[in-house]
Parts: sequence; structure tokens; C-alpha cells
Amino acid sequence: MAVIVLVGAGTGTVAWRLQDGAAKPAPAHTTQKAAAKPQPAPTVSYGGQEGKTALELLKQHASVITKDSSYGPYVDSVNGVAGGTNGKYWAFYVNGTQASVGADAYVTHATDKIVWKFE
Repeated sequence: MAVIVLVGAGTGTVAWRLQDGAAKPAPAHTTQKAAAKPQPAPTVSYGGQEGKTALELLKQHASVITKDSSYGPYVDSVNGVAGGTNGKYWAFYVNGTQASVGADAYVTHATDKIVWKFE
């Protein structure tokens, strides 16, 4: 019963203030959207294997879609992240240096560290 009286008293006060020409009360709650955190760029990393190309190994470590070009196949999509999204494409690095040949032409070595970056 006390709850009903308090709720009723609160409603009466708001109604009285609105009739009195006072400013409308602020909403009981407001919601703010949190700023979206920037997501890190996707990467795929793996070690080289003697005699295997960077593309062969990428296909063992990720879901890959390639497309043919006049330069040979290029990696269009890795794990569902498609090239051309926001002007970014997949590039691969060998031991920290961007490769100067296609992934199908680069034969890896056991000491290589291959990293694919979406940039």
C-alpha cells in the first residue's frame, strides 16, 4: 500500500509541475551508445616449410579464396574478410618484409615466418 501512495504522490507532483508551466522533467533514463572500438586488422601467421609455397601454406591455415589475374592467382579473401573492403587488400610478409613476388611463387624455408595482413 505504501508503494502505491509513493507512486501516486510522485505522479501528482509531476502533473502539478507541468500544469504550473515548469519545464518538463528529464526522462527517467537515457541511453548512450558506446563508441565503437577500432578492431585490429586481421592477420594470419605461420612458419615456412621447405618446398611449400606461401599460398599452399596459407590454404592449410585459413579459409582462402583466390582470383586469377595476369600476374597469377591473388588472395581475394581470407577467413571471410574480402579484399577491397575499405580500400584494403591482403598482403604477405616474409620475415618482416613485404614480399616482392606472388604467394604462389614464393617457396618458403623452414626458418621463414609468414604473416598475412589486411591493409
